[in-house]
Amino acid sequence: MNNSNDKKLDLQAANSAEIEAWRGFLDLPLDITAELGRTKMTLQSILDLKLDSLVQLKRSAGAGIDIMISNQCIASGEVINFEDTIGIRVTEIIAPKPK
Repeated sequence: MNNSNDKKLDLQAANSAEIEAWRGFLDLPLDITAELGRTKMTLQSILDLKLDSLVQLKRSAGAGIDIMISNQCIASGEVINFEDTIGIRVTEIIAPKPK
């Protein structure tokens, strides 16, 4: 086996050990937020909102949706129709930022 495969197996073993250490928490429910975008508005602009008002977001139309847990982006995706509801197809998993 070459060095690259050895490192991959070591990483898989380390990941398995890490998951096993957290086994008791794996069924812990978490709130997930799907965020389309954000913007800032003045209080007056908010008070002036009415039916058919448009709120412009600071994101391009094809940028996708952020999937968030506790205000931390963990993935991004695209909106899809799923039976009678909408869903999000995950297109990217975001690696955690080093501490």
